[in-house]
Amino acid sequence: MQPKDERSRAHLAEYKTYGPPDAGWQELNYWHDVQPDAQGYCAAAIVNERLELPFGRGIGLAIRWRRDQLWDLVQWKQLGVGDYVTAIEPANCHTLGRREEREMGTLEHLAPREVREFELTFSVLVGQDEIAAFEASLPAVQC
Repeated sequence: MQPKDERSRAHLAEYKTYGPPDAGWQELNYWHDVQPDAQGYCAAAIVNERLELPFGRGIGLAIRWRRDQLWDLVQWKQLGVGDYVTAIEPANCHTLGRREEREMGTLEHLAPREVREFELTFSVLVGQDEIAAFEASLPAVQC
């Protein structure tokens, strides 16, 4: 995992946790080098294990994708008052812009009429059992 900038680096110890809204918050960004399983799939999730719901405790959103199609996972944290949002985004780039991606050799181009397909699966994890099953399905090497 790599922080995008110095502000993100300063909050590195907190990349997995989310506190209450903060009026002075500035966004943080991290790039995760997620390791695929034996079939070439990566997985990540945002989970709240403590949230009490009518159907039980805990909920999450999981994403599964092919590493050969989307090699990066971008995490965005914006925990401001009125702008409390986060994202986990499988990607074929970082979040620096075209010029920087070109300089890094990561800018991808599509030829005229070229088509690319990406395989992603989204799952809602409902309750502790589904959250635990998702975690157990992950490869041993995790960020």
